[in-house]
Amino acid sequence: MRKELENELDPINMIESDFVWKAHNRLRQNRGKVLPVFVKSHDAKEERGSFYMRLVMDNEITYMQAEEFSSTELARDFPKLYERWGWKELQPNIYRLNTAKAF
Repeated sequence: MRKELENELDPINMIESDFVWKAHNRLRQNRGKVLPVFVKSHDAKEERGSFYMRLVMDNEITYMQAEEFSSTELARDFPKLYERWGWKELQPNIYRLNTAKAF
């Protein structure tokens, strides 16, 4: 368990402005780490969901990957919310963004 905790960055809220760009920069500066993401509006008392992001290499291409969504609804809505970035579904509820094309 301790190893996983050492591998996690401080969480980021998905409703922050420029969320995808901020998440990418944090992951790029902390390669090999996992970024916990939560969803909480400014006026909400509780989080409305969570998931994790990380950078992965596949065929010499670096992707930002979103996975382990806490709800089916959040997983379904995620690519719609960030459609302009070009997220692609790798498997059900796992999405990837080609960082070379996006940034």
